[in-house]
Amino acid sequence: ADNVSEKTYTITGLSQLTDYYVAVQNAGSGKWSSTLHFKTAAQPTAVGDGWSDDFEGTTCGWELINGELTNQWAWGTAANNGGTHALYISNDNVTTNAYSHSNTMVYAAKLLTFTEGTFDFSYDWQAYGENNSDYLRVALISATKSLTAGTTAPTGLNATSLPTGWIALDGGSQLSGVTAWQHIDATIDVAAGNYYLVFAWRNDGGDGANPPAAIDN
Repeated sequence: ADNVSEKTYTITGLSQLTDYYVAVQNAGSGKWSSTLHFKTAAQPTAVGDGWSDDFEGTTCGWELINGELTNQWAWGTAANNGGTHALYISNDNVTTNAYSHSNTMVYAAKLLTFTEGTFDFSYDWQAYGENNSDYLRVALISATKSLTAGTTAPTGLNATSLPTGWIALDGGSQLSGVTAWQHIDATIDVAAGNYYLVFAWRNDGGDGANPPAAIDN
């Protein structure tokens, strides 16, 4: 708790992508204000000569853009390819790597800062889903673009194409149809700037088979 006399006050030392709740108490009357809830924004991580994430830390560090949908990106222990943790789609708030058949478009995003150059990307993935309907897409996109969870895909995103300006890191088509972990390597040229590394899960309301997407290493 801080004693505040100014009309405006800056709170420092906050962590990124963290929920905070703030209330103010009148020192004279002892009465409390209503509580304000906010979530801090992502801070870019410099790639430099290398960057990696095996999802084994004490916190996730990724922005999980899920809205209020049933199928959501989660960080937990229901799936992994080594270690204990990974990112994966879950329909029960992290407990299982499974999905329901309701229209879904959700994202897991990491904000990164690049110098201009050629970069190698690699990651492990698995997803069964349904070919051309329920799938994983992976891309690098400018941080000036916005990502919003919903029930429909953004214009240009489908099983074989990406929205204008997205840089494919998945070979140019959907990732689906496997229950064993797969590995992908990709090399791309990147202009200097801030980008989101994005794992995008799309499923329609029809048939499809578990498991949905999972990402590790």
